[in-house]
Amino acid sequence: MYNRILAIAILFLISTFASFSQTADEIVDKSIAASGGLDNYKSLKSAKMVAKMSAQGMEFGITIMIKKSAIRTEQEMMGQKMLQVTDGKNAWMMSPQSPEAQPLPAEAISDMKDQSLMATNKLLKYKEPGAKIEKQGKEKVDGVTCNKIKLTDKDGKSETMSIDADSYLIKKIVSEVNGTSVEFTLQDYKKTGKFNAPYTWIIKAGENQNMEINIATLEYDIPLDDALFTKPASSPKPQTPPVAPAK
Repeated sequence: MYNRILAIAILFLISTFASFSQTADEIVDKSIAASGGLDNYKSLKSAKMVAKMSAQGMEFGITIMIKKSAIRTEQEMMGQKMLQVTDGKNAWMMSPQSPEAQPLPAEAISDMKDQSLMATNKLLKYKEPGAKIEKQGKEKVDGVTCNKIKLTDKDGKSETMSIDADSYLIKKIVSEVNGTSVEFTLQDYKKTGKFNAPYTWIIKAGENQNMEINIATLEYDIPLDDALFTKPASSPKPQTPPVAPAK
């Protein structure tokens, strides 16, 4: 009996030590594997996400389409639509106030890429050259023990991710947006094709700025027309009729 208890204790200590000694790289690699696998993400040709966002009693729809480096984001609220698109090099937008395509600054492309990772995996950008990852201990998220990983991308932007110590799926992301700490809690993971994706995002920014995103549909490797990511030509200006010479 004593030997059996001792053996169980030793196994427990070994497993605890193995968990504790995991490096940040091992945790991130296991997380990417749990959500779909790096090879599947690398071979991914397209994705489309349709969701509803609710905040402060209002609700609006959002659709994100991705085709390689091109991204199209459509938002609709109270019958008003706004469109933002990047072909990977340039970005532009259209809205009820600006019905013609208006150029967007370079940082808009980065913001759109961050947003589009809701349809894939935010950890992917930290596999890029120049990115850094480091462990920051453990914490509980919704009662689940998580490994905290600080990730700094090649542009110096940092986020802290809490990764489930058992499933290795991301449970929480803490980022900074315009000087404000924003917390994203990821819930309701579902297997969709080759990928495990969270279908609910709870977003907290400050004390009273809360938002919830519920994904209705998520599709991968579907045909998307290149025209969706092509900037439309400007509408021709009306021709001014010639003025007749004064008699």
